[in-house]
Amino acid sequence: MLFVGLKSPCHKTRQGVILALKQALICAIATTALAGPAYAQSGSAAPALQILAAKVNPLPLFNKPGESSPAKTMVPDGFPWTVLEDKQDFYRVKVGERDYWVDSLNVRTAQSVKAKCTLGQNNKNQPVAATMGAGSNPCAAP
Repeated sequence: MLFVGLKSPCHKTRQGVILALKQALICAIATTALAGPAYAQSGSAAPALQILAAKVNPLPLFNKPGESSPAKTMVPDGFPWTVLEDKQDFYRVKVGERDYWVDSLNVRTAQSVKAKCTLGQNNKNQPVAATMGAGSNPCAAP
């Protein structure tokens, strides 16, 4: 077809798509710039994960994470235990003089979250972004 002096019938559709893509890109950049600092690491070391209790008695102890047969079992006591390493949903702990692995599904842990908040530019007292999962320690206006 030949359009002399006329625009293609798809002209407005193409313009609409290009405009929508530009707006989406601007929105994505603004969201990243605004929320980006909320997910930044604070630089401070995280507290060690602690095992507070066992869910099973006796508690199976493994030589390696992911093993199906325990090296031994024990009556769980002496909590809290400090987790030395986390691998394949197992925790490495020191029991007596030896390191063992416990299945993370067999123990209860204390996990705390400290919110890192980002304040708005116009209203410095209003948080606009926070660390996800910080329900026990939400952002509060200073």
